[in-house]
Amino acid sequence: MIGGIPSLKSWIGFTDPNVYVLPFPNCFRCPCDRLTYEGCEQECFSLGEVMFQELHGIWDTFPAHIGYVQGAGLVWAIHMVKDGTRESNPELAFDVVRRAIQKGLMLTGPLGPNYGTIKIMPPLTITEEAIRDGALTLREAIHESL
Repeated sequence: MIGGIPSLKSWIGFTDPNVYVLPFPNCFRCPCDRLTYEGCEQECFSLGEVMFQELHGIWDTFPAHIGYVQGAGLVWAIHMVKDGTRESNPELAFDVVRRAIQKGLMLTGPLGPNYGTIKIMPPLTITEEAIRDGALTLREAIHESL
């Protein structure tokens, strides 16, 4: 489910429908051409499928260091573990986040069980191309951190 409130041009004083600047941090303007909730929900579902494919591909590449990948829509988590175990690896998670940020991919600091989980939550306006580019950057950051 998508959270937020749709933008109203009168709130922000813009008449350009392509402007995504909003007065409150949790507001969003539908990134799809369909300005209905169902259209936005479908767009996020489709992009979530791309996220699923990309993040599970990363998991397949580093199975000894990723304990799980979980998520739905555009909110995902990757749990980093010590080599071949299910024990959280906060050092690896922090290093992956640091390297990803240095490469231009904005991630929040690790959280979850023993700070071993990397949260991935792109803006609702993200494109499929940007998801794939971000996944490539994340893959590189993990590879460099090992």
